Amino acid sequence: MIQEKLTCKSCGKSVRKDTLTGYCASCFHLNTDNIKKTYNALRWESGISKKHNWRFRGAIISDKEIEDFNNESNCGICGIDFCSTKKCLDHCHETGVYRGALCVQCNTSLGKFGDDLDVVIARLQAYKERR
Repeated sequence: MIQEKLTCKSCGKSVRKDTLTGYCASCFHLNTDNIKKTYNALRWESGISKKHNWRFRGAIISDKEIEDFNNESNCGICGIDFCSTKKCLDHCHETGVYRGALCVQCNTSLGKFGDDLDVVIARLQAYKERR
């Protein structure tokens, strides 16, 4: 009986006849990683993973608010274009209510002020009046 010689679809190395995928072990693992990356990227872009991530962090967000967030193109505070920086979901840490999209710098700064917008505004106004 002559045994058929198979080669890897990707690199051309010899593979066992009983392989299910047609890839050698190293190419299979490389393709598995690529498939996982693509799959996870699609889940993130579609909003499925974002929604679970935000809820885990305490944000209460509806599908409409996810759509609004995805459509935001500029930071709600400084106005920077999200093409040049990462977009963050801003929410009240006490109530979980979604507030809008901010750039990383504004979101971090707001957190450093204690996440209370009234306090932040009052402190900024007081600082501005020191001139």
